[in-house]
Amino acid sequence: MKRLTNRRLMIALVVVISGCSSLAPPPRDHFYRLNIVAPALADPAATDGSLMSLHVAPFAASGMHSERALVLADADGTSMEQYNYHLWIESPRRMLQTTLADYLQVALGTTVLMEPLTGVQLSLRGRIVRFEHESASAGGQAVVALHFELFRADTDLPLFSRSYEKSLVADGNSMTDVVAAINAATADIFTRVARDVSAMY
Repeated sequence: MKRLTNRRLMIALVVVISGCSSLAPPPRDHFYRLNIVAPALADPAATDGSLMSLHVAPFAASGMHSERALVLADADGTSMEQYNYHLWIESPRRMLQTTLADYLQVALGTTVLMEPLTGVQLSLRGRIVRFEHESASAGGQAVVALHFELFRADTDLPLFSRSYEKSLVADGNSMTDVVAAINAATADIFTRVARDVSAMY
């Protein structure tokens, strides 16, 4: 009887080990970046180097939008969750700051800094309102909403305080398609911000 019990235990152990070895490995993390290239100045001669220098601060963000995981929002616009294996290469707060600084430096033809050094005349402060994949259609859509305030160095009264939003349907169902739509929506907003900042010079 004892031998039979031991045999049953051995069989059960073999079954458990076999089951564990057949489990699929967990999905690997995937990382994404913003890839936005500013257009060249339409008239390079219009920039003589006399434009004011500009400071772009790290973006303000709360909750999920300050973390690296991509955010999925339900179509109702009220509930959200984070993807487990799809991540930005860095926090959206820093990623948007560096990408926008590079964009404005090319688009405006001026000095753009990411540290508030002495001598900077203008400071642009952004806040992330939405930076999400919304499951509203077959492939979903990118929803990007950013708020900006532009300040002179000698005052706390903003030259402007404006909100920008852009939604774009993803071309396909993959996360790569979603990220491409987020890139395009963000680029559209950056174009408008560059135009509005330029008008304040």
